[in-house]
Amino acid sequence: MNRKTKQRLAMTFKYVVMVLVTLLILFPILWMISSSLQPTSDLFAIPPTLFPNPVSIAGYEMALSRPSFVSAITNSLIVAIGSTVITLFLTLHGAYALARVRFFGRAFFAKFILCFHMGVERIRLENHCASSLRRS
Repeated sequence: MNRKTKQRLAMTFKYVVMVLVTLLILFPILWMISSSLQPTSDLFAIPPTLFPNPVSIAGYEMALSRPSFVSAITNSLIVAIGSTVITLFLTLHGAYALARVRFFGRAFFAKFILCFHMGVERIRLENHCASSLRRS
C-alpha cells in the first residue's frame, strides 16, 4: 500500500468516526423532539417509537397557554442574555491578552481553558437534566 492510499484510508476512517460521533450526539436531540410531538399515551409505550404517529402538538399548546410558563421563559431570557453579556465582557479581555501576548505555556493554557470549559458545561447540563427529572 502506497502513502497516498494510506492517507486516503486514514481520512476515510476519520470521516466515518466523525459521522458516527455526530449521529451519537444528535440522537438524544432527535429523541427529545420526537417525544415532544407524541401523544402522552405513546410516551411510555413498549417498544418505544422514534417517529410519532400521529403527530400531536398538545403539549406545546398546554405549555404555552399557562401564564407561569410564559413568565418563566421571560425570566430565563433575561438571565441568559444578561449572563452572556457579562461573560463576553469579562472574557474578551482575557482572550485578547491570550491572543496577543507571547509567553511560555500559552498554547497549553489555551487548551486547558478550552477543555475546562467544555467539561464544566457538560456537568452543568447533566445536573440541569437530573434536576429537571426530579421535579417532574
